[in-house]
Amino acid sequence: MKTKPIQKYIYLPDNDRYVDEDGLLYVLNEYNPDNPVFICVSGELWQTPYNGDNAHLDWSRITLTKTFKQSISEVFCRLMKKNAPSYLSKINSLLLSLENSKQLTTIKSFDEVSIKGLRELWMQLKPTSRSHFRKWYAMMADDGIAGASFQIAQEMKTWKAREELVHLRDVVNWHETKGSLTSAEHSLLKNTITDYQNTFHGHLWMNIYCWLLMDTLKRSSQILEMRKNSVHVVKVKMARKSISLK
Repeated sequence: MKTKPIQKYIYLPDNDRYVDEDGLLYVLNEYNPDNPVFICVSGELWQTPYNGDNAHLDWSRITLTKTFKQSISEVFCRLMKKNAPSYLSKINSLLLSLENSKQLTTIKSFDEVSIKGLRELWMQLKPTSRSHFRKWYAMMADDGIAGASFQIAQEMKTWKAREELVHLRDVVNWHETKGSLTSAEHSLLKNTITDYQNTFHGHLWMNIYCWLLMDTLKRSSQILEMRKNSVHVVKVKMARKSISLK
């Protein structure tokens, strides 16, 4: 079998893994292509240092059968190639939340659980975890893993992750603390940042930040997560220089 070395790791094309000199297996996480991360997926503890923390998935604490763990682990390896390394801890938390589930803790395959049982499990999950579980199940069904059913995966698409969405109307309707800006408020903000004399007492970054919020329609948390080189200057003939996003 032909291998290709990357630093101290050797690529194994048969299972799309990397192995180090100690025989430990890794998946290559390319969430940030400029700074790829090797995540150890050997043994009971999957882990990697990330952003000053230790992202991990501790299989020894997951109360699922060994056969079932082995079946679903392949999907998680795939997920950890593209999602942020911190997603490993998200998987860990969600699997731990299943420890009181009678539907999953004793089975070896999903085909041992009826759609009614999966529906009961769905209702036990936190609303924030349901969409992740649905995604995982669909991936397993597509790959024929762990007895997941394509028909049930299609049915899951109709299940609501949140039971009550009325409060989300505040995002698109006017609300004094939660909703979007009124036309007058939007106009006031736009006029303020358009006037280059009003740069928030010299803090030009605030103008840029407000423009990004208005033009990209992104949330403030999404803006703050952008890379420092996301914003760049575009020179346009016969026009003022403008700021754009990559």
